[in-house]
Amino acid sequence: MLFASDATVKTEIYQKGFSVKGLKILTPSTDEQKLISLAIEQVKAGYIEKNQLLGKMSNMISRYCNMGVRSFIAGCTEIPLLFKHLEGDYNPIDPTLLLAKEVVRYAVEN
Repeated sequence: MLFASDATVKTEIYQKGFSVKGLKILTPSTDEQKLISLAIEQVKAGYIEKNQLLGKMSNMISRYCNMGVRSFIAGCTEIPLLFKHLEGDYNPIDPTLLLAKEVVRYAVEN
């Protein structure tokens, strides 16, 4: 499941990447995307632990987990900041952290 900004969802960068591997990534419904966008705006405004949408985001994660979804990709820089405050039994994937680790590994090797 992709949690990302409107632009990231619209450009389909993750969808295309998964498609090349023969996989399909779920994207939020229009209403869910609005919720995610509002949560991102609150993070940008400095509201992380006190983000008013944590409960609704946790409920969305629970609904998808009940449908068998386990992994949630943070396709922007703000969503990973919310992961530790969101409830549910899920696998959060932070591409920015993964990229940073790869850059460090590459820099050390070269």
